[in-house]
Amino acid sequence: MPQYIFNPHTFLPSDEQNNKIGRNILRIFIECLDKSRGTRIDLTTERLEAANYYFYTANNYGEMAEEVAEKENNEEGSQVGTFQWELPSIEFEGFWENLIYEIDDCPKSRLTNFISTSLKFARFGIDPKILSRNHLILLNVNSHSLFSKWFSESGKLIQKLFSKIEELAERTDRLIFVLIDE
Repeated sequence: MPQYIFNPHTFLPSDEQNNKIGRNILRIFIECLDKSRGTRIDLTTERLEAANYYFYTANNYGEMAEEVAEKENNEEGSQVGTFQWELPSIEFEGFWENLIYEIDDCPKSRLTNFISTSLKFARFGIDPKILSRNHLILLNVNSHSLFSKWFSESGKLIQKLFSKIEELAERTDRLIFVLIDE
C-alpha cells in the first residue's frame, strides 16, 4: 500500500496482498467526496473519518436482449428493442469512477445518496407505492431498430416496449433506470 494517493485512486492487489486477503478482491477503489479530484491524500497522517465501504460482486451475465414483435407470434417481424444488464456488471466496471464532475454540484454523490436512501426505505418496509426497490437493471432502448423498418408501425412497437418497462417497474424488488439515447 502506498504512503500517499491522489484522489481518487484504484488499487490492484499484488500477489503478496492476494495471499493475505484471499483471491476474491480484484480491486480496491478509494474516493474522498469531500476532497477535489487530484488532491494528494497522505495515508500515514490523514484518517478517512467519513469512509463508506462497499463490497460487491460484479455480475458476469452479459446483456439480455429483449425482442419486440410487430405482431404477436410473428418471428419475422420481431426486432431487438432493448438490452438489459443486471448491475453491478463486469462490463461497466470502472465507468462510474471515470465520470468527472465539479465537487460543488456532483450528481454522482446526489445519485448515490438517493439510491442509498431508497434502499433504506425498502429495508424498513416503507409503502411500495412510495418507494421500494433493491436491485438494479440497466435498460437501454435501441430506438434505431424501433424506427428504421416500420416507421408507421413504430407506435405499436414503442407501446409494447414501454408496457414491458412498466411490467419490470411493477416488481418491488428492483430499481429500474431507463436510458433513452437519441
